[in-house]
Amino acid sequence: MHPFLYRVAQTFLNEYGDGIRSFSFVFPNRRAGLFFQRYLSVLTDKPLFSPEILTINECFTSVSHLQTADRLSNLFRLYRIFLQQGKTDETFDTFVFWGEMLLSDFDEVDKYRVDARQLFTNITELRELDRLFNVFSENQIEAIRSFWSNFVPVPEGKTQENFMATWKILYPVYEQFHAELIAEGLATDGLICREVTDRLVRREDPEEWEGKQFVFVGFNALNPCEKELMLQLQKRDMADFYWDYESPELREAENPASLFYAENIHVFPSKLNVPQEYIPFVQKEITLTAVPSTVGQTRRVFEILDKLYATGTADESWTKTAVVLPDEGLLMPLLHAIPQQIEKINVTMGYPLQVTPVAGFMEHLFELQRRKRDFQGGSRFYYQNILSLLHHQYISGWFAADVQRISQDIIRNNKIYIDGAELRCNALFNLLFAPCQQPSELPGYLLAILKSLQTFIHNHDGENSDNRLTSDIIYAYYSAINRMAGIFADQPERIDISFETLVRLVKQLTAGITIPFIGEPLNGLQVMGGLETRGIDFENLIITSFNEGIFPSKNPSNSFIPYNLRRAFGLPTYEHQDAILSYNFYRIISRAKKVFFIYDSRTEGIQTGEVSRYFQQLKYHYGLEIPQVNVDYDIAPNNKNLIEVQKTPGIMQKLQLYLSEGDDARALSASSINTYLDCPLRFYLTEVEKTGEPDEVTEMIEDSMFGTLFHATMQNIYRPYVGKVVHAEELKIIAADKFAISNYINRAFSDNYFKRKGEKVELEGNNLLIAKVLLKYVVQVLHVDAQYAPFRYTASEERCHISFPISEGNVNIKGFIDRIDEKDGVLRILDYKTGKGDLQFRNWDDVFDPAAKKRPKFVMQTFLYALMYKEKAEGKSLLPGVFYLRDIFKPGFDTTFHLKADKTDIEIDSFHEFENEFADRLTDRLSEIFDQNVPFKQTNGDTPCKYCQYNSICLKVTA
Repeated sequence: MHPFLYRVAQTFLNEYGDGIRSFSFVFPNRRAGLFFQRYLSVLTDKPLFSPEILTINECFTSVSHLQTADRLSNLFRLYRIFLQQGKTDETFDTFVFWGEMLLSDFDEVDKYRVDARQLFTNITELRELDRLFNVFSENQIEAIRSFWSNFVPVPEGKTQENFMATWKILYPVYEQFHAELIAEGLATDGLICREVTDRLVRREDPEEWEGKQFVFVGFNALNPCEKELMLQLQKRDMADFYWDYESPELREAENPASLFYAENIHVFPSKLNVPQEYIPFVQKEITLTAVPSTVGQTRRVFEILDKLYATGTADESWTKTAVVLPDEGLLMPLLHAIPQQIEKINVTMGYPLQVTPVAGFMEHLFELQRRKRDFQGGSRFYYQNILSLLHHQYISGWFAADVQRISQDIIRNNKIYIDGAELRCNALFNLLFAPCQQPSELPGYLLAILKSLQTFIHNHDGENSDNRLTSDIIYAYYSAINRMAGIFADQPERIDISFETLVRLVKQLTAGITIPFIGEPLNGLQVMGGLETRGIDFENLIITSFNEGIFPSKNPSNSFIPYNLRRAFGLPTYEHQDAILSYNFYRIISRAKKVFFIYDSRTEGIQTGEVSRYFQQLKYHYGLEIPQVNVDYDIAPNNKNLIEVQKTPGIMQKLQLYLSEGDDARALSASSINTYLDCPLRFYLTEVEKTGEPDEVTEMIEDSMFGTLFHATMQNIYRPYVGKVVHAEELKIIAADKFAISNYINRAFSDNYFKRKGEKVELEGNNLLIAKVLLKYVVQVLHVDAQYAPFRYTASEERCHISFPISEGNVNIKGFIDRIDEKDGVLRILDYKTGKGDLQFRNWDDVFDPAAKKRPKFVMQTFLYALMYKEKAEGKSLLPGVFYLRDIFKPGFDTTFHLKADKTDIEIDSFHEFENEFADRLTDRLSEIFDQNVPFKQTNGDTPCKYCQYNSICLKVTA
């Protein structure tokens, strides 16, 4: 089986021999021309001069008197003209979206040789339709009438009125836009096509084409300019045409792929007979693979290539295989999934600038400037944006010391917004953290940073291959932004642009830029985009992302010209686009022996997991039995048995620190013992190996921080009364002084949240709301205390430490008791709790049973505090209890525990009565921790796992 371009080359060589050099071959894209040249070299055994190889765009530009204008410059020009013609004060920000649509519409109007005066005429009198459009068919007139009948302005139709007001000035805008471009020797792509075509129609023969013979190869859908170009050259006997419609599917009337077949073959026949070759569907090997992953598809590509090309396969055959990537995001994962035996790869699609680290770096800069705030004395930057920027690979790798210092300072001091002056510690950081006060400063800001990065790379091992690639990417981005800055500077009048619009323009300007790969384009495995396959044939074809919406793509073009008018005036519609995509698909598979379709079968969010419509056509319309393979990933944990950590000598040595004294000694706390009861494995990770959660900036007040703020506030309020009797009247006076309480709350925020000990801080936003909630809680606690008064306030945040004896030794236990007060000779050991809880428990088994779903953790904690404070109590009775803040507004508020067992309700009014039973249970659990024969096991239950920081490590399935 020979490719279509091969047979065209063979036919011309057989007919003209060395005379082939006098022809100019025109192709839809440059890559088809390269393959054509390659086939010429293969087919001849002697040197010969190559014919001229052109693309259709080069045909037009080679004889045009105009130069292509920059699209961004065109957008500004169009905006200025629109303001003049419309006599409006519309901002550039509101204009830019549909201004870009107008540029595309004007370009299509020219390429399709539409009479702009007729298209943009304001038809408010439908009776004039026949007079104005007598050149159209009845169907076209009906389409136009159908549209305009819905857009006759009515008083309540504001949208219609706005549309009509804009539509009235479109033709003057179009005329002035083109006149200004031509006067400066500039044009859009469409205007260049139209200008060249009009000259040919007027019988103006370009001198550059004198004596040339054009051969148009592999085209399908022609716009009117291309069609007229071919017609005019045909009339001059200067053109020949060769169409790739050999497969029956490309000629079948029911297949959209054949939409242009009949006209092209009839109007532009071929002078020479090219032998036809194609492979019927029944002779093809076609498979469909469903992979529930985007990147996972590349693994399937690896398996296919590894099977196609075993080690030792001749490298000439690599070129016969193409991997088509409709989703360019798969390019880099794919390059890492090529089997080692395939040593040569040709990537035709380039590396999109949008997916490079530079694009991510620029996005961090945009966010840094977008979220900055202006305070007195300068601008401050948001901590998340700062950390994201600092941990980007360009910064963290080259400025590690500065990054670590700044990051630690932000986290240690819980800084939310940081003054830029604190961050500017080297030449690059001086540029990074310089605020853009006006959007117009953004291009200069970006250029300075990119230039500094480029200089840094050259001064630090710039010859390294990775650094060279980075340097090339930075240069491409710099060039694009520098061009934009130049366009801004050339504007005759200052145009106000918002920051958001400017960022959008930067992204659009860089969206189409790709970094080309260096390599031999006609050698090795071909990795291509969908459009790059036009005109080229392969024996083996692997198409990834074979999903509906991706292949073919759902990319509706925004247009100001409605569908009915587009159809009436012959402008392209979605049917036109569908026909083009269908042709490309059926043509590329027409000569392939093996075709592998791979699609993402996930159904998540907007991801439907739907296979391409082309598969459905092949299956139901053409009746093909296509084998389907479902690739499943077993994501279930492979450790069905619970994880156990045996207590090795090394682990026992670490545990021994809890039984020893000295500087290295460790101590258990009530929370760590509760952790062991919840999950011994978690206890091992947090307490034995000390793998705690990393410190983070606390931006939102979470439950733990809320509790810390409340504790600190109550401690400061009661500090003057420590060791004294507090009376109800005093507490009522304190509760009434909300200004003083607010100051205590502000101090708690300063010391614990903002980490600015002793400083006055201004609370705002969510923090201000939290402060008001805290105020309500504090006032209510004081009212509750007033009802309990008089009492002696003994201590706040009392630090306790004991050595608890077990058979393995004395266990160090430490803790901080939130509050201790005394009344009638009874010391209350109280713990403030901001969360939910219950003062009732059934028995002591529940308190120490890891399997209990609602284990009363606070009972164990407060009883442990009572046990630790026993010696300091000097024989006084101890009463453990919990201050549940969520219950303080309820009538009958209490802090006393109740033991409810066997339909009895025992109020625990003395720790001494339950001390022995509690101590025995505690001894059992502590002995278990230090018993070398009892491993640290993963919990059987699911409740403790839900919010555990280690659940992704231990792979515990949570409820």
